[in-house]
Amino acid sequence: MKPKPPPPRWRAGQPLSVLDGVPLAWKDLFDVAGSITTAGAAYRRQAPVALLDAATVGLLCRAGMVSVGKTNLSELAYSGLGLNPHFGTPHNPHGTGQPRIPGGSSSGSAVAVAAGIVPIAMGTDTAGSIRIPSAFNGLVGYRSSSRRYSRDGVFPLAHSLDSLGPICRSVRDALAVDDLLHGRTHTHTHVARSLKGQRFVLGQQDVEPAVRNNLLRAVEQLKAHGALVEERECRPSRRRWR
Repeated sequence: MKPKPPPPRWRAGQPLSVLDGVPLAWKDLFDVAGSITTAGAAYRRQAPVALLDAATVGLLCRAGMVSVGKTNLSELAYSGLGLNPHFGTPHNPHGTGQPRIPGGSSSGSAVAVAAGIVPIAMGTDTAGSIRIPSAFNGLVGYRSSSRRYSRDGVFPLAHSLDSLGPICRSVRDALAVDDLLHGRTHTHTHVARSLKGQRFVLGQQDVEPAVRNNLLRAVEQLKAHGALVEERECRPSRRRWR
């Protein structure tokens, strides 16, 4: 099979961004003009079509990225498992034999990337909805702070906690998307900071041995690069959300 030629803008030396022509998909909480935003809920099957793109959709499309469609999710984004009784549950591509859960709520976004359908998919995270499916599918998921990207045109779960972010295969791709969402069409050079002297706190949690062993291996790598790791009990924050 012959390789596909680069898009015309790349051939002309005038790409709109470093991700010009790259396909991506959207968790079905993002408004995409001309389509229904179902939020994974049966009662929204007949909702009016979106008249405008969500702010993030518009930014990435203007940077030349190509939206190929919407992805499934837990109903109203309320579950860490990724199950959906109304639209079906996407299977974790890493499972063999018996289907395995994809993690949620951004289940379809993670599965689309893990299965090689798209290299990047956008998700949302309120209490782990990007991080959980990314971990379950062996991907990189970036859960931004709640105000880093505009949430205009994104169906909410909790206004005080919702955040947006990409699910992809590398940190470099996540940084490139972050640049585009801040209007930087040419990716800046990101210099890795030294871990020497950086302080981390490891909470004491009751987890399965295999999970803890993987975590401790990562901790040893941090220490080997000069990081300071303290293990202690972490108490819930008393911060009050308004």
